[in-house]
Amino acid sequence: MKRQRIGILGGTFDPIHFGHLRTALELLETLAMDRMLLIPSGVPPHRQLPAATVRQRLDMIHLALISDSSLQLDARECRKQGTSYSIDTLRELRHRWGEDTALDFCVGTDAFTSMDTWYCWEELVELCNILVVSRPGWRLPDDLGALEIWRDRFTEDSDTLSQNAAGSVLFLALTPMDVSASGIRRLVSEGRSARYLLPEAVWQYIQQHRLYRADTQETSPNQ
Repeated sequence: MKRQRIGILGGTFDPIHFGHLRTALELLETLAMDRMLLIPSGVPPHRQLPAATVRQRLDMIHLALISDSSLQLDARECRKQGTSYSIDTLRELRHRWGEDTALDFCVGTDAFTSMDTWYCWEELVELCNILVVSRPGWRLPDDLGALEIWRDRFTEDSDTLSQNAAGSVLFLALTPMDVSASGIRRLVSEGRSARYLLPEAVWQYIQQHRLYRADTQETSPNQ
């Protein structure tokens, strides 16, 4: 029987853009996942609070996914009080889906090389496979510090994942897209257009709610 595969792509999604969506779709198709979950963080532990509120970020994700059922919003971290830790989310998902389901946790290269600063980071690879998404030509640093304890789990062979519900660290390159949420926020704050960097419905929402503008004081991101 084919093992069920669930992809997990987290982030602040402040705002969600085509880089997020294209990465999620390519991973879904490349690894033949059964579903891909987009999980926005409520209060991220390793970065400043999002500029948009939780409700606004969820609204934008809903708009981005409204015509694509292959990607699914999972808002569990936004419903929590306090800081959102990946280890807690992965424990919940493992409990929900059981030991035989593959959980594929997707991160970028910068996030991966700093994972040893995450809360309970050593346990992550016991709960999931870690998919490190890179640009073509990216090279793994020679010295990974504390992450060296995972080196015997590293692979560039996606077929390895078909055997494992957890425990592998897969490196794979996807179509490069030079789009970032910080870049979009900067454009808007400068009074410029971010159209064609994100879904049109999301762009219209940003304009309607005057998000990311230099002359707008946002309410608390936790409201």
